[in-house]
Amino acid sequence: MKRLSISLFAVLFVAGMAYAQDNEALIEQTSDGNEATMSQVGSSNYSNVAQFGGSSGVFHTSQVGNDNFIGGQAGDQFRQANNGGNYANFTQEGNENQIRGVGLQGTNNEAEITQVGNENQVDFYQDMSDGVADIWQQGTSNYIDINQDANSGSLADLYQNGESNELTVHQDDEGFHSLEAIQQGNNNLADVIQFESDNTATLHQDGNMNTAWINQEESVGGLADVVQAGNGNMADILQVGEGNVADIYQNGN
Repeated sequence: MKRLSISLFAVLFVAGMAYAQDNEALIEQTSDGNEATMSQVGSSNYSNVAQFGGSSGVFHTSQVGNDNFIGGQAGDQFRQANNGGNYANFTQEGNENQIRGVGLQGTNNEAEITQVGNENQVDFYQDMSDGVADIWQQGTSNYIDINQDANSGSLADLYQNGESNELTVHQDDEGFHSLEAIQQGNNNLADVIQFESDNTATLHQDGNMNTAWINQEESVGGLADVVQAGNGNMADILQVGEGNVADIYQNGN
């Protein structure tokens, strides 16, 4: 058993010396092959991570600004569990960014989350899957909620840049799902559901106040592609059955 509990106040040393106040970090590791690296530079940053029963879980994080938050109390705790090659890497550089959730509970999971601006938030969950999530947010007050629970694995590559963009993703059931979603601008909204098996979706929104829904809840081998450029556009795709293909392209206001 390996257990490391760290509370950092006043001074934090990271590859040299960095000054901070009231930073706090808790790392708990159990079983073999775990690795954890943590750096907090600003003030009032908080991180809480646990690794349970995994043979090769790896964790890295870096928080540079002030009042950033990873993990939290009980149910909001970020953890790796249940054996396998888990990997997680977080970077938050601005102020008041948050990452919440219980993640990487299955085998061969991987997550990389980068938030650069201020007040961005990610709610993240992976359980019993070969899920891969690559999340990158720039700007202010952007929000991503992602749930990966597909037994054969899921891939989500997500990027938001701007202010007050919101993206919700749910990948579940038996087969492998793939999603690439990019939102640039302000107040864009997207919701993607991928159930059953082998669904693929691509979503690009560039502008302000665009809205897109992709529902592949009862779809097998579906392909959906949405591209919206401009302001105030709306797209809605529902796929039911096998091998459906849908493409939406809108440019303007």
